Amino acid sequence: MKKHIAVFRDEIKNRLDKEEKYREMLFRRGYLLTDSEILNTKEFPFYDKWKHVELGKYNLYV
Repeated sequence: MKKHIAVFRDEIKNRLDKEEKYREMLFRRGYLLTDSEILNTKEFPFYDKWKHVELGKYNLYV
């Protein structure tokens, strides 16, 4: 099962790396609330399209 997920992820990444116009469609209405900081939001899957806000010990990405 995990192999299929990796293949699907790679296909999406390759398409988005080649066709920038689709990047804004990924996670179009998404958010992520976590206690971990994401160090590199400039690459897949965020492509520097998300904003980061610290909320106490949490990190919010929108």
